[in-house]
Amino acid sequence: MILTNLTLTDFGTFRGEQHIPLQPKKSRPIVLFGGKNGSGKSTLLEAIRLCFYGSGATGTRSKDEYMRYLDRKIHTNANALIQPTSASVAIEFQYGEVDGLRTYLVTRSWERKSSGKIVEDLLVERDGRPLDGRHADLPDYSGSSRSLLLHRRLQWSRRDARSRESQTGSQDRLQRSVR
Repeated sequence: MILTNLTLTDFGTFRGEQHIPLQPKKSRPIVLFGGKNGSGKSTLLEAIRLCFYGSGATGTRSKDEYMRYLDRKIHTNANALIQPTSASVAIEFQYGEVDGLRTYLVTRSWERKSSGKIVEDLLVERDGRPLDGRHADLPDYSGSSRSLLLHRRLQWSRRDARSRESQTGSQDRLQRSVR
């Protein structure tokens, strides 16, 4: 499986629609995110986990707690007169199957209604065609979006990232390893 694109719409610190290409290049098969504190690196990883796993990625204990979490993830701007009332995360990836390479698009979106209630939606497409929740051909699918991928692949938390930074040492070592 290869993640190819990430699209965030009014998610966390990201205002409007942001497209982030993730397709690795043959000469550089690793995609790295770098930036200052608060620039959104961890938010990108959080978005990927949320898109694939929903409430299973957040550690929330109840549906109400999860809905409050989603509400907090809708971008806010203290200087904006009109605030967004919805957000979404979409991930496109390629997955090798017996009959060839397939392209999947998983989109998780939510909206704050005028009543204050949060309404969430999950759409999964394969090769441009929507799949319903009962579709047996979805890779690693066992009835819930949490099992769409192996959960361990996205267990990389901020704490792990900091630990890895300290283990690798200087940025020079990291740059040499990518070359």
